[in-house]
Amino acid sequence: MTPTPRLQFVEREVELDRFCRTVDADGTVRRGKIKQRVLQQWFEREPHTTYGPEGEWRDVPMGEER
Repeated sequence: MTPTPRLQFVEREVELDRFCRTVDADGTVRRGKIKQRVLQQWFEREPHTTYGPEGEWRDVPMGEER
């Protein structure tokens, strides 16, 4: 698979861990969910077919600044 310069952002709904819960006024416990933006990069398979390039979107790992 060959990385390409094609990038895209996608939004996913992520469920928070068990310690992030909310309790409604009626006592219902809900797990917290957030929408998270993820950067993805297109990876092409080699060789290309006659129908055009094939490949897959992969998440770009996020590094921490130092």
